[in-house]
This record gives sequence, structure tokens and C-alpha cells, in this order.
Amino acid sequence: MQTATLTTLDSTNQATLPEFNTLVNTTEGLYRLNSKDQPVPAMATKIVKPTKNGTQYVFHIRKNAKWSNGDPVLASDFEYAWKRAMNPANKPVYTYIFSGIKNADAINNGKKSYKSLGIKAIGKRTLRIQLDHPMTYFNKLVTVPVFLPQDEKFVTKIGTDKYGTNSPTTVSNGAFKVTGWTGSNDSYVLKRNQYYWDKQAIKLKQIRYQTVKDANTAHNLFADGKLDDATISGVTAKSLQHNANVKHVDRAWTYYLQVNQRSGQPLQNKKLRQALSLVINRKQLTKTVLADGSKPASSFVSPGTAVDPTTNRDFSAETSFSTKVDIAKARQLWTAGLKEANIKGTVHLTLIGDDQDVTKNVAQFVQQ
Repeated sequence: MQTATLTTLDSTNQATLPEFNTLVNTTEGLYRLNSKDQPVPAMATKIVKPTKNGTQYVFHIRKNAKWSNGDPVLASDFEYAWKRAMNPANKPVYTYIFSGIKNADAINNGKKSYKSLGIKAIGKRTLRIQLDHPMTYFNKLVTVPVFLPQDEKFVTKIGTDKYGTNSPTTVSNGAFKVTGWTGSNDSYVLKRNQYYWDKQAIKLKQIRYQTVKDANTAHNLFADGKLDDATISGVTAKSLQHNANVKHVDRAWTYYLQVNQRSGQPLQNKKLRQALSLVINRKQLTKTVLADGSKPASSFVSPGTAVDPTTNRDFSAETSFSTKVDIAKARQLWTAGLKEANIKGTVHLTLIGDDQDVTKNVAQFVQQ
């Protein structure tokens, strides 16, 4: 089951959970995560140890790795995709995650071209990646979908504007390929990729995805045997806490409000942003609105994601901050912020979200 409509399978500018879910089943990067969330070789022949004081990785791509159209997976497919993901013309959404890879910060700051990113195909199946500094988490980082390769030959033929917009304009190098997806429909099927390098390890014949945005509808379909799993939240989740089929699955996702800080906009002012943060009751939001096991985020990093090797403490705990509601302080900051920004009268803010039931409920809570 998916909770929102699939909008793109272009890995260089996707951003939602349904897209992530589909991409990890259809496409493989250098590594993939195993059942213990540890990186194992995928397109790369082995786990690579860095050289040059931890700043250079040289990967060898499997000779039997192919795309679902029969094209070979080449080192240049990685270079092409990563640089597309940093190209402003592609309207990328995850450029910040490249930070640490050579020149990524300078590219993000507009000081260098995306073409200078520290990734280079130095042979047909040999890939060199250079970093600005050692990154102990690099092996896990490259399992994120934005670091997936793209069949340069295919994408160039289709056109970058059309690539990944439906089944015919999508190609895969993973265990499955998407079929029956028009670009806007809510039901499609992932079928086995006959060219997948490790196809003997795949037991499923297909995965049928159905988009269901309402939690109660999802539960009813599950109860009727029409869904193998269903994501529930809100009132539905509250009523099913003692149901034998309910499973709480921890996921390292942090949801946040992205505010418009452009010049001339009210929330360009830091104090106004702080005031908004102080009036959102995160405990009430997670307990009564979501009711799905979510917890208030006191750090950008989710609990259990990483451990500080110098202290052995959870990194999330080390970077944690207070999420306590403070209405009085919020009012003070709001008044001071309005004065700083020279704003008089009523401030009108617009809140935008997708059309999932859970998003609507969160948006209504924040609005209040």
C-alpha cells in the first residue's frame, strides 16, 4: 500500500515516501541496506575502503549489471545521475545531502558548476568519488535514492523532462520494474526484472501497489484481504491499538514545516519563526492527531539512527533541544519580530500540504 499518489520515478528530484518505496524496489545504487540496515554490495562488487586519508573511494561496477532494457550499467551512469541531482536546471530537492562530497558545498552556494562535483567515471566500470573531508557515514549515505544511477543513454533518448513520468519512460536496474503506471493512477505493478544481476535471490513474482490515502479505508481493505499491509493513523490507529495485526515499525523519518524565508516574506524574520515553533504542541500532535507511535522530534536526526563514536551516545540525544510549548515567550518573540521586520497589521500565512488524510489532519492541527 502507498499513502500518496506516485508523482515521479526520476531519482534526482523525488522527495516523497511512495517514491522512495518504489525506487528501492526497482533501482540499486552502489550499495543497498540488508535486513540489519547495514550496507552490502549492490552495483559495486564489494564494500570499498577509502584511500587518501579517507577522502577517495574507487568502485568497480558489476560486469553482469544491466538495466531492464538490456543496457549495461556503467560507471558513467552514476556520474550522470549525481550531477543531474546537483544541476539547478533539474530543480533538485536533495542537494544538501551531497555536502561532504568534493565541491558540493561550493556548488550549492553558487560558487562552482554542478559539473565539478567530485564524482568521475575513470573507466567503463570504474568510478572514483572524492570527498572534501572523511565521512564515516558515507557507506550508508549512498544507499539513499538520490544517489541511484540513471541509464544515461535511455534518459537522453527519452528527454530529461519526460524521464520517470510513467512506466514507458522509466528503466530499472533493480529486482523489479514498474508496469501499468500512467503517471497519475493509483494502482500499478512491479514485475521481476529479467536482467537483474541477482534475480535468483528474488522469490516474489510481483508487487502490486495500491494508493489509499484514508487510514480507515486502508484498514477496511486490509480486513477484507484486499491489502497485504495498511498504514494507519489518527482515529483509526487509536481504535486498533490492541488489534493482533497492528505492528509498530520505527522509521528514521523526521517531518518538519518548511517555511518561506525569502526576502520580503514575514518568516524571513527569525523571531517570528521561533514564535511559531513555540506554539506547536508536538506531544499533543503525535499522541492525539497521529496516534501511530510517532514521537516529538527534538532533533533533526531520528533516535536510533546513529551513535557518536567518541561518546557512544545516540547522536539524536546529543543534538536534542527542548520542544516544550511556551505561549508567553512566543507572544514576546512575535511582537519583537513584527517590530524588527517593520510589519504592521495582521500577518496572513498560507499552509500547504498534500492530500493524504494524515497530512490534512496535521495541517488542521497546526492551523489551530
